[in-house]
Formats: sequence, C-alpha cells, structure tokens
Amino acid sequence: MDLDRLVHAQHGVCSTAQALASGLTEDAVRWRVSSGQWRRLGRGVYRAQTGELDWYGRAHAALLRGGEGAALALTSAEFVHGVSRTPPPVVTLWVPAGRDVRRLPGTRVRARTGYHPVTRHGLAVTTPARTVLDLAEAPGTGWRDAVGAAAR
Repeated sequence: MDLDRLVHAQHGVCSTAQALASGLTEDAVRWRVSSGQWRRLGRGVYRAQTGELDWYGRAHAALLRGGEGAALALTSAEFVHGVSRTPPPVVTLWVPAGRDVRRLPGTRVRARTGYHPVTRHGLAVTTPARTVLDLAEAPGTGWRDAVGAAAR
C-alpha cells in the first residue's frame, strides 16, 4: 500500500492500522508524531500532511475513528451530496448500533441502525433518501424545512 497516495485520497489523514499495513513500524509512527511531521487527532488517527485540515480531512478522520460501517449523516451528508454549499461546523457521524466510539473534537457520533452507506468524494455517507429522512426527523424541523430539504 502506498501510504502517500492513501493519505492524499483520504484528505490528509490516516490511521495507525493503515500506516502499519503500508510497512511503517510503530516506532516510525511515533517518530513522525514526535518530530511534528504528523499530528495525532485522536487515538489511532493522524493528520499526515502539513497544514491545517479542511472540512473533508476532518470528516475522513471521523470516519476512520468510526470504523467499518460508519457514515457521515445529517448536515454533513447534505453537504457531501452537494445540497448545501457550506460545510457544517460539526461533522456528524452514524456508526452501527452497539458500537461505542469516542468522538474526535468537532464531531458528533450516534449509534444507529437502518442506514446503508454509499461513497461520495471518497467519503462514506448516508444515501440521499436516508439523509432527507434523517433531516426531516431532526428536532426542531418544521414541515416546510423537511419539504425544502427533499426538494433540494
């Protein structure tokens, strides 16, 4: 596995498991962090490129933290699907029910059932239909907002 290519495809982030699978040792990962080449975002997740993470990098880091079956949801999914032009300040992530995931700063994680992730822009995200239904069910959403989200 070419780690540089993977990091680029994942918007500047990688996991410890991915780094080890690419041939790095645990000592090499620790050295990259201690030397400042990488920044630890949370246990097992790193910013592996220079500069600050953009929204997509934060979202991909959340997905790596969420693990297999995790998906961006609600306003995060709305943004990735191109319905909203502005990225939400908080990255929202659904994970399979029963999974306990410690969230990264700037993220919200909820265990859910009944969603099937699709891939958009290299990110796992709830389907457009599921996204609309989830947005319509969100507390404080009026019927006009729900119809507007579906129309967009």
